Amino acid sequence: MAAHAAGMAKKSGGLGTWIKQRSLITAEAVLLVGVLQQLLSQELAKIVMPDALRILMIMALVLGVIGGVVVLVRSLISSTVAHTHTVAKALPLPMATWIAHLAAFGGLFLLYAVVWHLPVTIPYLGTFGTAVSK
Repeated sequence: MAAHAAGMAKKSGGLGTWIKQRSLITAEAVLLVGVLQQLLSQELAKIVMPDALRILMIMALVLGVIGGVVVLVRSLISSTVAHTHTVAKALPLPMATWIAHLAAFGGLFLLYAVVWHLPVTIPYLGTFGTAVSK
């Protein structure tokens, strides 16, 4: 009985880790949606059109970007999380999966600085993003 309980605890811990990995990947995808939506909105703002059409275009943009990412994330997560986790475990680095997520979030942070034109200085790496003149 105790061996069965220990086996169950091991399985639920693995499932918990897997769910956390899915959550992190989903968070990264949502942040990418924000970047894509901002870039498309910036381009849309350059086009001359009536306000009613602009509103419809923005609504379509939101549906298209978010809907597309939902489909992509569902298919991507189900097919790659297990494989990526196996590869990360095989690497000779402790906590390789967490290091990969930290690098992804760090890259997204710098991407946000560039897309939103907010200068951020990182020691030893330099300044990312440029201030927009108003």
